[in-house]
Amino acid sequence: EGARRGTSAALSIDSGSLAPFFRTKEPERPQKDYIINKYPNHKDNTMAWIKTIEENEAEGSLKEFYEKHMTPEGVVDNVLKIHSLNVPSLQGHYDFYKTLMYGKSDLSRIQREMIAVVVSVINKCHY
Repeated sequence: EGARRGTSAALSIDSGSLAPFFRTKEPERPQKDYIINKYPNHKDNTMAWIKTIEENEAEGSLKEFYEKHMTPEGVVDNVLKIHSLNVPSLQGHYDFYKTLMYGKSDLSRIQREMIAVVVSVINKCHY
């Protein structure tokens, strides 16, 4: 998230340096034939969908939060938007993130970002 807001640091990571953080073998996953169709609105039926309030539908304190935390493209990141039905939860998530990434710590800002990148890669998450 911070990288898209102009606070990024250039990272150069080769796959060998990350080897200790990755599994040597992908875990076995069930074939699609065995997946129960729990989420018919998702193309591969494996993702739960959380109802969210879009930027143009937000009102009150949610609208104020959205306006303050929109990306330069005018959108709110989904990692925040999933809390849109519960503004105190949204604010708590954001405060927690800010404390972890910017609060007092023995880790530098760059080290924290590198940890976040490694965890995201391991989790196959674009955040």
